[in-house]
Amino acid sequence: MQEEGKSTEKQQESSARETFISNENEKSTNIMSKPNVTRNNVLKRGILRDIGGNRITTNNDGLKNQAVKPVSRLPIFKGHLTKNKSISIKPKQNVMKENTRSIEVKEAEPTTITSVINKTKTLQIDKTYVINKSPGIKNIDKDDDRNPFLLSAYAMDIFDYLRSLEKSHLIQEDYLKGREITPKVRAVLIDWLVEVQQEYHLLQETLHITVGILDTYLQKMEHMDRKHMQLVGIASLFLASKYEEITVPAVEDLVYISAATFKESDLYEMEREIFRTIGFDISRPISLSFLRRYSKAAMARSDQHTHAKYFLELALVEYSLCHIKPSLIAAAALCLALFVTSDQNKTASSLWTKTLHYYSSYTFNDFKDIFKKLAKVVVNARNQKHQAVVQKYSSSKFFRVSTQKCLQSECIKALAISV
Repeated sequence: MQEEGKSTEKQQESSARETFISNENEKSTNIMSKPNVTRNNVLKRGILRDIGGNRITTNNDGLKNQAVKPVSRLPIFKGHLTKNKSISIKPKQNVMKENTRSIEVKEAEPTTITSVINKTKTLQIDKTYVINKSPGIKNIDKDDDRNPFLLSAYAMDIFDYLRSLEKSHLIQEDYLKGREITPKVRAVLIDWLVEVQQEYHLLQETLHITVGILDTYLQKMEHMDRKHMQLVGIASLFLASKYEEITVPAVEDLVYISAATFKESDLYEMEREIFRTIGFDISRPISLSFLRRYSKAAMARSDQHTHAKYFLELALVEYSLCHIKPSLIAAAALCLALFVTSDQNKTASSLWTKTLHYYSSYTFNDFKDIFKKLAKVVVNARNQKHQAVVQKYSSSKFFRVSTQKCLQSECIKALAISV
């Protein structure tokens, strides 16, 4: 009986084993025959987002609640931009790989110094300054020899190159004449962009580049609807921040501060439109770069340099000065800053020394008329409707230069009247 019981248990175990194996075979067969599943819910990784699609926290997060109040001075953007037709992308054709074969690699011929010099001659740099310095001109780059970031050995060549770039990035005088976009609309927009730049703690360079992009784009667009101006301004700022900043403002924040007059897709489309129109070139030099060079040559104090920066930002808003070359307006701004902060017995021409002439390539007579026009802008600044720049430079961070009594002195008023 025991033997019969054991044989019965063995038969049950073998039967269970066969059933398990058959089930496993059925599972494997089902897996092999299962059709391909289309995954519709694939997470796409966006800008400033991690692999899981979650937004990365940046310094700009939380600014939506503290951002600049939506502006009501600009015409409200209604409707949407006309979107380009969707481009159908053809599937890639199967390309047959060629049979690999061994190729004899020849050693590259050494480059001679003559060939390098010949190649550098193709870049023509306009050198208008005196090459041989007189004994009275100080070498302002001498103390920077051990600082690899200041590139003192190449400083003269760098600023010569920037001056040559100005010639290919000129803004036409009175380019808005006869257009729907008026100088007043331009001033309102730039005044608001100054507030946005402060709110998001963007660099000064970003603001200057933004205005350069804006003017370059507007002068190329003969027919521009004024209801799109706010979108053009924000897109210019967005493009400039990508060029200059480490962290750019979030797109949703830029849409929010614009009172949601356009969508995120409109901002991206306008950014592409501006970039195409200006020829994908945003390398126009800014006056702030030249000002730093001139202030170094003049051994200007911090307050004098800040006065000059204040004058340059007032010039950004002023339409009548937008066509002046950045290097020239920077020279006029520094000379005016030295004039209002120095002894009143000194003349403006005497403050523009030989050292400043050498490093700027300009004499006082080269920017004398611009000097007077800028003085008029400074005197009238506090009486203008647009006060963003004035309020910005009334803070202690900028030495409260916009509130200084020297900007309303009789000397600078006399210059303003002479224009």
